[in-house]
Amino acid sequence: FVFNETGADADGRIEWDTDSNLSFWDASTDRLGIGTATPATKLDVNGAFRTTPVALTDGATPALNAALSNTFTLAAAGNRTIAAPSNPVDGQKIIILHTASAADRTLALTTGAGGFSFGTDITALTATTSGLTDAIGCIYNSTSNRWWVLAYVKGYNT
Repeated sequence: FVFNETGADADGRIEWDTDSNLSFWDASTDRLGIGTATPATKLDVNGAFRTTPVALTDGATPALNAALSNTFTLAAAGNRTIAAPSNPVDGQKIIILHTASAADRTLALTTGAGGFSFGTDITALTATTSGLTDAIGCIYNSTSNRWWVLAYVKGYNT
């Protein structure tokens, strides 16, 4: 928490001070701003913005809760299908890091409502080589109610 030296203002905003505008909270929009002087519809960060990767529980259909992070890891001991991610936000980006354990493993992505959608450049995933990690990058499109697969890079050493 960062507190205003004189308390919250009438808008419910909490600031370090009016010169540095380190942070504010606009209660009317439930938005937090960092490094800006007015309530915003975005989060502005001056510096690195990091999220902690979340390890998915290995199983036939791992659940992915998009509210927990933007980076997810899966060490798969078999062929797996990622379930449609819960709690998506329009424009949210996620990266899934899939590591094949003890043999080559195939990762599939659920394609129904709320699931994943491939374009014409990336049309499917292929088997991940044992001991290596593949990266899948996606963005959520609320109009189509799908996570669009935008990037797919194979074969990183773990």
